[in-house]
Amino acid sequence: MPCSDKGKINMNLFYPTVTEEGLVYVIESNIGDIKHGLSTDSFKEDLRIAVINDISTDEFEIECRIYAKNIKDFISKNFKVRIELEN
Repeated sequence: MPCSDKGKINMNLFYPTVTEEGLVYVIESNIGDIKHGLSTDSFKEDLRIAVINDISTDEFEIECRIYAKNIKDFISKNFKVRIELEN
């Protein structure tokens, strides 16, 4: 009997695609249409970053690029992440 994918739930629907390119991780997700002049939530969920104990810095930057069909180039922002240790 043929099987249809209709009705199946994509378990990755709410998770971004993550790939590794050399020393860089690329995280991609489709946020839908970006309306001109209106504020758009780029991140549906809070960013969560796991930091190992052996990290050698107390802050680093994450580059974020947003692409859209109706934007000629892309929007680029850098986020500074500061690591604070709990006592």
